[in-house]
Amino acid sequence: DIRAIPSSGRSINLVATARGLRALTLLPDDVRARLLELGVRVTGRVIHAGGEPIFQRYGKDDSEFNYSISRYELNKFLISEAEAAGATLRFGHRLLGVELEGEYPVLTFAAPHEASGQRG
Repeated sequence: DIRAIPSSGRSINLVATARGLRALTLLPDDVRARLLELGVRVTGRVIHAGGEPIFQRYGKDDSEFNYSISRYELNKFLISEAEAAGATLRFGHRLLGVELEGEYPVLTFAAPHEASGQRG
């Protein structure tokens, strides 16, 4: 569980562009607001091409931007949201097999302390 591991501060951030930000409008307002609190607006980038650094905008002005979110914080958020919605997450289980016949896939796992598989 990544929530039990302190952040090293070295993870590359993920960036949501206009398309990704539009997809976030499908989330409930409170979830979207809490998710966006994890990130920061990014209006452009600096290009270093020999001489003076050049600022290159992502849009026509500051109203058009990308959103940068820490991968570590995003993973913690998604895991917590899944649990809050009723999902049971188990970490450290090795996948032994997948059966795709039937209405739903069946995954077979081995827990860290088990030699045989556990269906679920």
